[in-house]
Amino acid sequence: MRPQRHRGWFWVPAMLGATMAGPTVRAAPEAIEVGTANVKDLPGGREADGIIGDFVLRNDAVEIVVSGNLHQRRANMGVLWDAPTPGCIYDFTFRGTNNDQLTLFAPGGQKGQLSSVYVLKDGHDGEAVVRAELTAASAGNRVARRHDYILRDGWRHVVVVSTYENRSAKPAKVSPEANCLGLVSGLTVEDVRTGLCQDPDDRIGYAWAGIEWENAKPAAGGEFDLGPGQTASLAVVLAIGAGAADAFGEVRTIATPGHVFEGRVVDTDGKPVTRATMHFPAAGADGTLVGCVDAAGKYRLVLPEAACRVTVRDIGRDDVTAEVKAGQPQTITMSTASGVQVEVTDEHGGPLPCKAQFAGIDGTPDPQLGPIVRAHGCDNQYHSENGRFFQGLPPGRYRAIITRGIEYDHHEQDLTVERCKVVGVRATLKRVVDTRGWVSCDFHNHTTESGDNFCGTVDRVINLAAEQVEFAPTTEHNRLSDWGPHIERLGLHREMKTVSGIELTGRGPHLNAFPLVPVPRRQDNGAPTWDPDPRISALTLRNMPGDRENRWVQLNHPNMSRYFNDANEDDKPDDGFTHLLDLIDAAEVYGQFILSGQRHYEVQWRGQTRKRDNWPMLWLQMLNAGRRVWTVATSDAHEVTQGGVGGWRTYVPSSHDDPPEIDPSQIVANAKRGRSFVTNGPFLHVRTDAGEGPGDTIRAKRQLVLKVRVQCNTWTDVDRVVVLVNGRPDPTCDFRKAEHPEMFAAGTVRFERDVPVALKTDAHVIVVAIGEGSTLKTGYGRSWQSEMRPVAYHNPIYVDVDGDGWTPSHDALGVPYLDYGFAPATTRPDR
Repeated sequence: MRPQRHRGWFWVPAMLGATMAGPTVRAAPEAIEVGTANVKDLPGGREADGIIGDFVLRNDAVEIVVSGNLHQRRANMGVLWDAPTPGCIYDFTFRGTNNDQLTLFAPGGQKGQLSSVYVLKDGHDGEAVVRAELTAASAGNRVARRHDYILRDGWRHVVVVSTYENRSAKPAKVSPEANCLGLVSGLTVEDVRTGLCQDPDDRIGYAWAGIEWENAKPAAGGEFDLGPGQTASLAVVLAIGAGAADAFGEVRTIATPGHVFEGRVVDTDGKPVTRATMHFPAAGADGTLVGCVDAAGKYRLVLPEAACRVTVRDIGRDDVTAEVKAGQPQTITMSTASGVQVEVTDEHGGPLPCKAQFAGIDGTPDPQLGPIVRAHGCDNQYHSENGRFFQGLPPGRYRAIITRGIEYDHHEQDLTVERCKVVGVRATLKRVVDTRGWVSCDFHNHTTESGDNFCGTVDRVINLAAEQVEFAPTTEHNRLSDWGPHIERLGLHREMKTVSGIELTGRGPHLNAFPLVPVPRRQDNGAPTWDPDPRISALTLRNMPGDRENRWVQLNHPNMSRYFNDANEDDKPDDGFTHLLDLIDAAEVYGQFILSGQRHYEVQWRGQTRKRDNWPMLWLQMLNAGRRVWTVATSDAHEVTQGGVGGWRTYVPSSHDDPPEIDPSQIVANAKRGRSFVTNGPFLHVRTDAGEGPGDTIRAKRQLVLKVRVQCNTWTDVDRVVVLVNGRPDPTCDFRKAEHPEMFAAGTVRFERDVPVALKTDAHVIVVAIGEGSTLKTGYGRSWQSEMRPVAYHNPIYVDVDGDGWTPSHDALGVPYLDYGFAPATTRPDR
């Protein structure tokens, strides 16, 4: 059974920066190997992972990347931990659209190194084929296999024929099921499996199913036995479409011609409805097959039936159900949208990145605006790169809360959204917290390139700008990347700066490093290999090419008991990974429970109560043991909301605090000296009367005067400021608003005081400012960060009272020193 003629259509993706390709393409299909001279032939997109050494199949409709048989070839870190995946489909997009949304398609669950991947047929005869094979000689006593990826002109699908040969003397298990990763809303309809892209605005769906192809049987069903000397050939088809419905139609109409449905979706004023989704019945499935319109509100889909019923939806409009017929262009009319038109500016009237939350009030439920991995409509939020946007909302009552991080005030407004009406929201946000000379930094974040999440790279950049993070190194898992081009394209170069970096990751210690130099279009852009010994990983990162002198290396979300006290986890202290502290610049040892005095704390996570390491408490123990390590606070964000950036950050001094003028080497130099403080809200400034600050060592001084100044914006607060001496609150320097209301003000500057500190022995001194009676709910709403208490503290000031060298106190603070407890949090909601 051979697939038929071309039934494809093109559209312009609505996501930022996507454009439709314009050049004329060859009629014949092609199969090419990618080298340095033709690397431009690799398609792009949200999930694009092609590199030099891969193979491109393309025709007039689609482009497909088949991974080469390269050492440790992986689409990204998250695909498979146990084996590489050469000889698989990594990218699949419409020709010229740079809109790949697929992470992996592995026929028969293909994994493990192969003998070769090569062009079997280049397409000059009308058929292009790339073959991936493990030969009988290489397989030995295993099952030899080959996968032929077949493409002809006009197809919006690729046929994969997998042939298995058992060369052993015993029966062998063969699994025909393909492994498809990266999609959502999976649905099986009439034995065809479908899935959608992560962000509906990318307007892509895929479908796959086993088919008969020449002598091959359908690749379907469960695992089966292949007898000694036996051979089996199985075929599967993978199709792309404008949503899952269109891809499903492409698969179901391979053998027989399908029916073309086309038309447009408009509102009552005749304007295109550009974000409409079309929901078709899915026989025997719990759900609907979704089709997408293009950026002009047009649709063109191929389906098996000549007529069907469709429901069209768009947030803020009435659902419309209509009968549609093939061959008859139709116009589907929806109501005019209800929603909000937002314009947010700074105090000078200029555009301002921001975050808007829309909370239902007076019985109106919170709206669901989209997946949590995108900026433009995520959960009940909208993150904007310039403060100007429209968001559809169902009719009802809402409270709009508009913020821009922790330095600006906020705007709060109750709205009544009527059917078919748009409410205007105008807000001016003022930068009320004076942070001159300091830069808001977040050294640890992720996008879909990391492989363990699907946050769009553009969406992460917008998220950072909306939360007013000014310096954010690019730190994807096991991949060297650079967010700089995205920052430029979004026009955000005046708001933030980045440098290339990495989080080196495995089943053990994770380390971040920057700046590093990516090698484009190589595996992981030239990233090194993780080692379970963090000292080897740290040395590897320090010796990578580039600016080694200004290289920053930090230890992420550490298991402090293991890394610094009991490396082999046998409950016998062994100093952990000896000399690890000499190889890192800082560790993520931050959290809101620095004053609790407890080794652990409990959190609710996915319906369960879990114990977590109290990192700040263990950090104070280490400082008291004379083991100096600077703290750094990060977001480690994997989503835009429900785990986005902004909840924690580190402030570092800089001679230039205007983002375009930030010198990353100066940020690194100051951070290496501990000249920083961590916060989730309050801005804490601490200096001695002689000008010393965090990270400094003061000699021959028993009496300090700390000049403490705490600022808060309109949605954060503090009600306690306390000085820790060797990790314990000094009762003479513990100021609570309930007991000393005169010390706390209602304006931006909540606390400002010269605090004398008397010392009898050598000590490290840390000031903590905290809002024990408040949370961050106004700024974070439904995200987990909202339940945190506002808190800020700085890296220690060391005081050598006698001038004869600093001596640690060895005070374990009432709990066993770094006793082995519970694994540290590697997810955000427990910090």
